[in-house]
Amino acid sequence: MPDLANQLRVETTKAVTTPAWWILAIVLAVVLGGFSVLSSYNVAGGIAASGGDPSGLPVNYLYSVPARMGYLVPLLFGTLIVTAEYRHRTIARSLLAMPSRGLTMIAKSSTALGFGLFFGAIGALIALIAVGGVLAALGQPTYLDDPETSGVVLRTPLVFVLWALIGVGLGFLVRSQTIAIVVVLAFTLILEPVLTTVSGENEWFRSFGRFLPGSASMSIAWPPPSTLDGSMVANLDWWQGSLVLLGYAVAVLVLGYFIGFRNRDVE
Repeated sequence: MPDLANQLRVETTKAVTTPAWWILAIVLAVVLGGFSVLSSYNVAGGIAASGGDPSGLPVNYLYSVPARMGYLVPLLFGTLIVTAEYRHRTIARSLLAMPSRGLTMIAKSSTALGFGLFFGAIGALIALIAVGGVLAALGQPTYLDDPETSGVVLRTPLVFVLWALIGVGLGFLVRSQTIAIVVVLAFTLILEPVLTTVSGENEWFRSFGRFLPGSASMSIAWPPPSTLDGSMVANLDWWQGSLVLLGYAVAVLVLGYFIGFRNRDVE
């Protein structure tokens, strides 16, 4: 489909010519890299200093730090590549060049997917270099030859891709860049943690709390060990969490297209 290929090229060019992608990449690398090094040093260093058993090291928890904490970056990016068009009033010109709103939606989603993979690759590298490097420097096993541990690292891009797609759908629903950013921050920093906490404290809420976006994302990033069977996040395997989060992404994209984009006027 030449029209789709052209539109995808246009959307990718728009994304790479703005500073948002490399600013977010730097923030992701610096913040998550620093936190991963610090947490790995504190946990592994404490076990090494006390002469504890290295098998008790929560390596999967440490390797999952980028995926558990970094999903805000692709979510923001997906939102920004849409709302920036409305903020700078370029959406009308984009639709004049490519009247098919469906192709525009697909192209923006594909662009967000590609950058989600890019940010996810950075997150996976952070896990390998920061966590694995600290463990090796402290003389602790890295456990990267363990399929479960390597799976935690390899699933990091999956988490980032799904949140990037959610961001695109949210951008079309909200349109206002300022409001969209406030919604993203309020959801990820306030609403979602509160709902997750409530779900973990109450058995009745726990029955559906595992299907919250943050809980599903946590299940992909770090499926807790069997010792945490009583925890709300222990109720989904990583593939189940992937399907739940994919369902959210599809739902938000569909709502964004039909409610926020397909039939609404643009300036």
